[in-house]
Amino acid sequence: MQITEKTSYEQVGAEDSANAIPAEAVELMKQCWREMAFERNNMSDTVQSLEDMNPDRSLSITDRVVKMMEKYSEDLENKVAMKTQQLRTQQAGKSLSKYLPRR
Repeated sequence: MQITEKTSYEQVGAEDSANAIPAEAVELMKQCWREMAFERNNMSDTVQSLEDMNPDRSLSITDRVVKMMEKYSEDLENKVAMKTQQLRTQQAGKSLSKYLPRR
């Protein structure tokens, strides 16, 4: 099996996630996605980092990750809605300009 297309962390919205995910979680994800396997965290280091991010232990690691994903998803949905509205406004302006007299 050969990989034909490489997807980097930046291509999947790293910049957008900065507001939705704590900086230490973003850094952990970057470490986990390093190209060279020997540069990545091992599983025990990853679990320890996740536990350190949740010091009060009131939520499980899974619950915390799900909450972060929900927040990211909501932020992404809001951005898509805003961009969609901008596109509709632009298209409406273009459509209207077809019918207006030119100067």
